[in-house]
Amino acid sequence: YVTIESADTLNFTLIDTPGLGQSADLDAVSIALASVPNRHILAVQRATPEPNNPLLASLASIDPDLARTTLVYSNFFDVVRLFVVSI
Repeated sequence: YVTIESADTLNFTLIDTPGLGQSADLDAVSIALASVPNRHILAVQRATPEPNNPLLASLASIDPDLARTTLVYSNFFDVVRLFVVSI
């Protein structure tokens, strides 16, 4: 993990956990770390054209309102290219 501290800002700790859905043991660790109420969840996922998102279901069990969750989709251009090519 990385910790950033300053006299003029809030303390910030970034904990990089393994992705959800890889194994039950890793999921338990990730869920335990993300379940602390004062932690913000930054979820990074590769963009896909599929409508079902298992990551959102997992996050909703931890943060039902997704009030402290930010979703970041990477490789979004690849998905857009699929739509342009299919037209």
